[in-house]
Amino acid sequence: MSGGSRGIVALFKSTDENTSNDDRYLSILEENNFTGILIPTLSFQFQTENLRKCLNQPEKYSGLILTSQRSAESVRKAVADLPNAWQDKRHYCVGMKTAHTAATLLGLKNLTGQDCGNAENLSSLIVQEFQNGYLPLPLLFPCSNLKMDTLPRTLAQHDVSFDTVNSYVTVPHPQLHDFVLQLSHRVPNYLVFFSPSGVNFSLPLIRELDLIANAKIISIGVTTARALEDSEICVSRTCEKPTPEELIAAINSLETMVYISSGGQVVQSDGGWSIQKVKRTFWNFIDGVLLFFQTLVSPGSNRRGSRYVTQYGTPGSSGSGTQRRIGRPGNVSGVAAPPCGTGGG
Repeated sequence: MSGGSRGIVALFKSTDENTSNDDRYLSILEENNFTGILIPTLSFQFQTENLRKCLNQPEKYSGLILTSQRSAESVRKAVADLPNAWQDKRHYCVGMKTAHTAATLLGLKNLTGQDCGNAENLSSLIVQEFQNGYLPLPLLFPCSNLKMDTLPRTLAQHDVSFDTVNSYVTVPHPQLHDFVLQLSHRVPNYLVFFSPSGVNFSLPLIRELDLIANAKIISIGVTTARALEDSEICVSRTCEKPTPEELIAAINSLETMVYISSGGQVVQSDGGWSIQKVKRTFWNFIDGVLLFFQTLVSPGSNRRGSRYVTQYGTPGSSGSGTQRRIGRPGNVSGVAAPPCGTGGG
């Protein structure tokens, strides 16, 4: 890492048994001159007796629904060797990591849905395939006790038959309090949340230490973003995919935020003339015209307003561009939001 650190990034996520994935997040942050701190947030207790009974009756099901790596791991813990009849069935996964775990741990090959990104999109895919006649039997859905109701609700609304089995319990990491307490000595500039459960378990501790006020909040996935918004936390950026590359792109997009006064003075600039900067200059000109007419109407006020202009995305990405917003921004997946109160600046 060259030069000084650009800031501290706290990652609130469950730790993988294969630590290489955690290392990828920390290494890509270091490569971009950020200091990454991993906060293990969740712990899991597997309950596999009921799942084992279901897995030993493959003739009753059309396939599996696996919405997390942990659900795939619960299948592996329930049966040492998955009955061969499961190999010919159709299995639905959320995310590439879940699909990879299902393939390596369970030997499953007929996997689909990896690119759906979240349970909501996966449920739509399952409904479509059900309507096309691919699912004559129920699906088996091993899940956490804290599962979101999005997927079960959507499937039930479209008469897709499935059996839910609570195969593991999600609880706070036993050392979560100690890890969060350490952040009071190294206050992070960015707080990154990876799951709704992680939000619910860690947020009370984070608020207790007042770590939110001066930090930007990044969500991994729209479901996690909803959990933050339900807790009245303003999300600065939502990553559509849970990858280190997506995270660093989100952070860098927030780092390129510029502030331009209505008088046209650039306080912080991303350098170079581009279409984005031309757009900013145009809006700045409009601000000046509005200010001129405002002074004509109220000569004594002579107020000089200001605007935040946000550049988001990275060069070559589909999200590149500028967006001008006034007031409290809504969270848009894949789009950087302007600062929210003191925590956004």
